Amino acid sequence: KQVAELKEALEVAKNREKELDLCKKNEEYQAALQKLIEDFKQRESEFEEEKGEFNRQLQEQIKSSKEKVDSLLSKQHAMENENKHLKNEMKGIQSKMQEVLKSYSSQMQLINKQHTDTLNAVSYTHLTLPTKRIV
Repeated sequence: KQVAELKEALEVAKNREKELDLCKKNEEYQAALQKLIEDFKQRESEFEEEKGEFNRQLQEQIKSSKEKVDSLLSKQHAMENENKHLKNEMKGIQSKMQEVLKSYSSQMQLINKQHTDTLNAVSYTHLTLPTKRIV
């Protein structure tokens, strides 16, 4: 009977030892899991910081690009206005050139008419009557 009790006590002790081993392994797994969770949280935090920095840089680049586009559009608009202004000036200059050419043409026609009239006119003031010489 004592042997049976000892065997039973030995069996209970072995089971208790197995339970303690399982508890110890469970604690080790819990500690490892906790470490993994902390590492994950650290990495997640670093990722969020990097994401925030990336977003800030991206926003700055977008803002800079928008400013450059606005500047280019402004310059294009100014150039278009300057082009219109130059076209208007060119039209005015062409109009004045046509007026000058018409005026020059009219003056040349008048000069040619006067010159032709002068060439065709006969002037007798330079003629003298022959005189006899007294010897």
